[in-house]
Amino acid sequence: QGINAEYGGKMVLELDTWQILFYCFFSIFLVQVFRWFLKAGKPPKEEPKRQEVPQEKKYFLREEVAKHKTQDDCWIIIKNEVFDITSFIPKHPGKLTILKNAGLDNTEGFFGDQHPETVEQIVREYYIGDLVKEEIDIKKTQ
Repeated sequence: QGINAEYGGKMVLELDTWQILFYCFFSIFLVQVFRWFLKAGKPPKEEPKRQEVPQEKKYFLREEVAKHKTQDDCWIIIKNEVFDITSFIPKHPGKLTILKNAGLDNTEGFFGDQHPETVEQIVREYYIGDLVKEEIDIKKTQ
């Protein structure tokens, strides 16, 4: 082990297998630590935002929404927007209590203290359209 001066008059470093493996792994470790330090100083990369294909907006009458009031087909109205929350029912913390106002305007209850602040982001995924404008105007005059 060590330096061998008898190899053709040149200095040669003799290492056994374990020493070679140690130096290889130690070198890899140092490279990874260096990369980690480089990343630590940079802000995280933002993922590119998914481009959503614009779809034609759909409009519904209140009587159409009212037809969807079962556990297997549940729509609700929130702020004059229509949401098909059928697939959300099993995830709802109150389970079937969500059916109490199925097919109806849920705006008032939706913004109650029982819901977290993120509820608007959660329900956005289930948006399917808006109420017909004439129905919005009728409700405002009542």
